[in-house]
Amino acid sequence: MRVPLANGTLFKIPHGMVKDDHMLRALLPLSDVLSTGHHAAVCAEVGNGSIVAVVGDGAVGLCAVAASKRLGAARIFLVSTHQDRAAIGKKFGATDIIAVRGDESD
Repeated sequence: MRVPLANGTLFKIPHGMVKDDHMLRALLPLSDVLSTGHHAAVCAEVGNGSIVAVVGDGAVGLCAVAASKRLGAARIFLVSTHQDRAAIGKKFGATDIIAVRGDESD
Protein backbone atom coordinates (compact mmCIF):
# COMPACT_ATOMS: atom_id res chain seq x y z
CA MET A 1 0.00 0.00 0.00
CA ARG A 2 1.22 3.52 -0.72
CA VAL A 3 0.54 6.02 2.06
CA PRO A 4 1.00 9.67 1.05
CA LEU A 5 2.88 11.73 3.65
CA ALA A 6 3.59 8.65 5.75
CA ASN A 7 6.61 10.42 7.22
CA GLY A 8 4.15 12.36 9.39
CA THR A 9 2.15 9.39 10.60
CA LEU A 10 4.65 6.56 10.80
CA PHE A 11 6.75 6.19 13.93
CA LYS A 12 9.42 3.60 14.62
CA ILE A 13 9.03 2.14 18.10
CA PRO A 14 12.40 1.26 19.64
CA HIS A 15 13.04 -2.48 19.99
CA GLY A 16 11.97 -3.79 23.38
CA MET A 17 9.82 -0.77 24.26
CA VAL A 18 6.48 -2.54 23.76
CA LYS A 19 6.16 -5.12 26.48
CA ASP A 20 2.41 -5.76 26.23
CA ASP A 21 -0.78 -4.72 24.41
CA HIS A 22 -1.49 -2.00 26.98
CA MET A 23 1.79 -0.28 26.12
CA LEU A 24 1.05 -0.56 22.39
CA ARG A 25 -2.38 1.06 22.87
CA ALA A 26 -0.73 3.86 24.85
CA LEU A 27 1.72 4.54 22.00
CA LEU A 28 -0.82 4.55 19.15
CA PRO A 29 -1.92 8.19 19.70
CA LEU A 30 1.58 9.26 18.66
CA SER A 31 0.60 8.62 15.06
CA ASP A 32 -2.63 10.60 15.33
CA VAL A 33 -3.20 13.32 17.91
CA LEU A 34 0.45 14.20 18.48
CA SER A 35 1.17 14.67 14.79
CA THR A 36 -2.10 16.57 14.30
CA GLY A 37 -1.29 19.02 17.10
CA HIS A 38 2.25 19.42 15.81
CA HIS A 39 1.02 19.95 12.24
CA ALA A 40 -1.35 22.68 13.47
CA ALA A 41 1.52 24.51 15.19
CA VAL A 42 3.74 24.21 12.11
CA CYS A 43 0.94 25.44 9.80
CA ALA A 44 0.40 28.40 12.14
CA GLU A 45 4.12 29.16 11.74
CA VAL A 46 4.78 29.02 15.48
CA GLY A 47 8.36 29.91 16.24
CA ASN A 48 10.61 31.65 18.75
CA GLY A 49 8.71 34.39 20.54
CA SER A 50 5.30 33.56 19.04
CA ILE A 51 2.07 34.21 20.88
CA VAL A 52 -0.34 31.33 20.37
CA ALA A 53 -3.98 30.61 21.20
CA VAL A 54 -5.08 26.98 21.34
CA VAL A 55 -8.85 26.58 21.35
CA GLY A 56 -9.78 23.32 23.01
CA ASP A 57 -8.25 21.13 25.67
CA GLY A 58 -8.73 17.72 24.11
CA ALA A 59 -5.85 15.49 23.10
CA VAL A 60 -5.09 17.39 19.89
CA GLY A 61 -5.27 20.77 21.64
CA LEU A 62 -2.94 19.64 24.40
CA CYS A 63 -0.52 18.28 21.80
CA ALA A 64 -0.69 21.64 20.00
CA VAL A 65 0.31 23.30 23.28
CA ALA A 66 3.28 20.95 23.64
CA ALA A 67 4.31 21.47 20.01
CA SER A 68 4.02 25.25 20.34
CA LYS A 69 6.24 25.16 23.40
CA ARG A 70 8.78 22.97 21.61
CA LEU A 71 8.78 25.32 18.61
CA GLY A 72 9.63 28.28 20.87
CA ALA A 73 6.35 30.09 21.57
CA ALA A 74 6.81 32.70 24.28
CA ARG A 75 3.17 32.80 25.34
CA ILE A 76 0.54 30.10 24.88
CA PHE A 77 -3.11 30.74 25.70
CA LEU A 78 -5.20 27.60 26.20
CA VAL A 79 -8.99 27.84 26.11
CA SER A 80 -10.03 25.25 28.66
CA THR A 81 -13.08 24.91 30.86
CA HIS A 82 -11.85 21.71 32.52
CA GLN A 83 -9.53 22.17 35.49
CA ASP A 84 -7.84 18.80 35.06
CA ARG A 85 -7.09 19.39 31.40
CA ALA A 86 -5.96 22.96 32.08
CA ALA A 87 -3.47 21.57 34.59
CA ILE A 88 -2.09 19.22 31.92
CA GLY A 89 -1.95 22.15 29.51
CA LYS A 90 0.14 24.10 32.04
CA LYS A 91 2.52 21.15 32.38
CA PHE A 92 2.79 21.01 28.57
CA GLY A 93 3.66 24.72 28.33
CA ALA A 94 0.48 26.80 28.40
CA THR A 95 1.26 30.13 30.04
CA ASP A 96 -2.33 31.36 30.30
CA ILE A 97 -5.66 29.56 30.72
CA ILE A 98 -8.86 31.11 29.40
CA ALA A 99 -11.62 29.36 31.33
CA VAL A 100 -14.69 31.14 29.95
CA ARG A 101 -16.64 30.93 26.70
CA GLY A 102 -19.24 32.94 24.86
CA ASP A 103 -21.26 35.44 26.90
CA GLU A 104 -19.31 34.53 30.05
CA SER A 105 -16.29 36.34 28.60
CA ASP A 106 -18.03 39.75 28.44
